[in-house]
This record gives sequence, structure tokens and C-alpha cells, in this order.
Amino acid sequence: INAEYMGSSFLANRKVVQKKVQSETTTQCNRKFLTSLVPATILNQMFETPESTLAATFNGSVMFVLFDGLDEALAQSDAWEAIHFLNQFYHTLDSLVSAKGVETIKTYPYLVVAGCPDPCVDHTMRLVTLAETFVTAVAQYNAANANKFVVRMRIGIHSGKFYAGVLGIKKFVYDVVGESVNFAYRLADACGHGRIHVSADAAAQTDMSVEYEPFELERKLTPQAKVFHGYEDDSKTKNSLYVVKSLM
Repeated sequence: INAEYMGSSFLANRKVVQKKVQSETTTQCNRKFLTSLVPATILNQMFETPESTLAATFNGSVMFVLFDGLDEALAQSDAWEAIHFLNQFYHTLDSLVSAKGVETIKTYPYLVVAGCPDPCVDHTMRLVTLAETFVTAVAQYNAANANKFVVRMRIGIHSGKFYAGVLGIKKFVYDVVGESVNFAYRLADACGHGRIHVSADAAAQTDMSVEYEPFELERKLTPQAKVFHGYEDDSKTKNSLYVVKSLM
């Protein structure tokens, strides 16, 4: 066998292998990046059926986390310090979300869903316990930063039907919409700092380890919210909405 031929054949095969490895590495990097935008389950569907609308109806739980103090903190920082602070802050929250097996939809305001896109029976408990860890984590974060950046948060959780799918073409994103999403936001918006507001629908799906006390919204529910949840007047909300008192 000609040695020169063997050498050229080996080099050709090595280049083919290198290209394949590079291609696979690029594909893995692309998929890793895409999973930061779209849940892995949805990403797989996108590759398998590109023409699919990827829209679905879910019965799960929605949690909004609103932050106060971030804008004031960032106003006192330069660009590098502001981005470094936000990356550290959101890294802490994202790690807690991943540990609970739920999905972050947005970061500002912070929106998390459970039972979507992967259904689970304990979706409400996952978010209530996650909310408690958020409260603790933010308190520790403020203390660790010597209160240089004081972050306060308000949390609202609701369980019910909502829609989810990939929105956009040029800059696509996996998002959730529906009255359940809006109501969770309103619960957070009416919340006091460090408190967790939970709807009756969500509270009914948690176990005895969660202790609640009723509350009334300081801001009036919109007519749409009252119709959707069957409230004839605002006086009924005090028996239908709760704040988490403790977790045993």
C-alpha cells in the first residue's frame, strides 16, 4: 500500500472528523443558547416540527415577583457595576427556580410558571415554596451587600388556565398569556414588601404545611377580574385571597 496515499487518506478522514466534531459542538452551543430562550421541551418540538405553532393550553400556576429598589440601586452605579449586580442577583433567583423544576418566563418583572410546559400535579406547592426561598434569598442578599443595594419584593401567585407558545419571528420568545397571568400580576402589585399574596384557587391546591391568613386588596379589583373569578363585589375578596403566613 502506498504510504503517501495512506497519509493523505488519513489527513482527509481527520478533516472530516474535525468538521463533524466542530459541527456537533456548534449545534450543542446553539441548543444551549436557545434553551435559555425557550424551554428544552419546546425547543425539541421546534426542531421536530418547525411548522408547528407550539401553542397550548395549560392548567398550572403563575408567580409574579415585583422588585422595588432596583432602579434606585442602578442609578447609583456605573454600567459595569449595574450589570454585574443584576447578573449576580438573577443568577441567585434562576438557581432557585431550576432547583424547583419550574420555568422562568421573564426576568423583569420576574415571571415563573409551574406545570408548563411540563405538567406536574404539585405546581402550586412548587411556587409557594419557591416564593418563600426568594424572600429568604433576597434578605440574605441585602445583608451580604451591606445594604448598598436594598432590594424589596412583592409576590403574587395564582393557579388556573393560561395559554403558552412561541411568540415573534425575528426575536422569538416563549411566553404565557391569559387572565390567570394578569391576575397573578395584580396580586403581586397589591402586595406589601416581603409578602406573598395567593389566590383562593392557588391556596386550595397547597397542603397543610402552608398557613394562610385572609387579606383584602388595597387596590380595587378590575371588573374583568371580578367577573373571571366570580366576585360580585370587592367585599368578597377578603375571604378569597390570602397571604402566606408561614411554611412548616
